[in-house]
Amino acid sequence: MERTFRAAWVVWYRELLRFLQERSRTISSFVGPLLFLVVFGA
Repeated sequence: MERTFRAAWVVWYRELLRFLQERSRTISSFVGPLLFLVVFGA
């Protein structure tokens, strides 16, 4: 069971690092929802 959690942790950490290294992906993940709130929430 511990190996399963360790494997999931490694995959999560690898994807987090990849996400943070892709600047455009990181920015768009914050800008998209904010733009949606501005357009439809106001």
